[in-house]
Parts: sequence; structure tokens; C-alpha cells
Amino acid sequence: MAQAITIDGVGRLVIPKHVRQRLHLVAGTQLHLTEEDGRIILSPDRPTATLVERDGFLAIDPEGSLDPGAVDHRGARDERAARLVEFAMLRR
Repeated sequence: MAQAITIDGVGRLVIPKHVRQRLHLVAGTQLHLTEEDGRIILSPDRPTATLVERDGFLAIDPEGSLDPGAVDHRGARDERAARLVEFAMLRR
């Protein structure tokens, strides 16, 4: 869905609130700007976190740690819980 936004005098633009909420963009989120076929494409920089086993426990790999403001915490928490339960069942 296209929506008109305006660049201000110093080159800033405002991403509408409903878009920021849907994409989990918060203050400080870095965006990558790409120019392609005369269009501007903005993509959030979202490192991928991976779960690794350390000393018999699941841990988030620090090389792929997530920006806490850039994720849906409820979804991430549910996913972590499901993985922990699955991991615990495999360890029996």
C-alpha cells in the first residue's frame, strides 16, 4: 500500500506510526538504503539470533544477538519457550 510522505528541509522523513509498529521499528533502529531502478528501498538491519547449546543449556549466540527494541517480544518469548521445551524433551 503506497502512502505519500514528505522529505523536510534537512532531508528527514517520517515513517508513519502504524508502519513503524507493524515492522517493530524503534528510535535507533538502523535502516539500509538501497537505490534500485529509480526507487529508494529502506530495509531494517536485523541480525539473526541463533540458539546454541552451552554447558547443557540453550543460549543466544552473542554474534547474532537481537536488538531488544526490534522484535515482537511476545512472539520471541513464545518461540524461545517452544524451543526450550523441545530441547528439554530431547535431553530426557
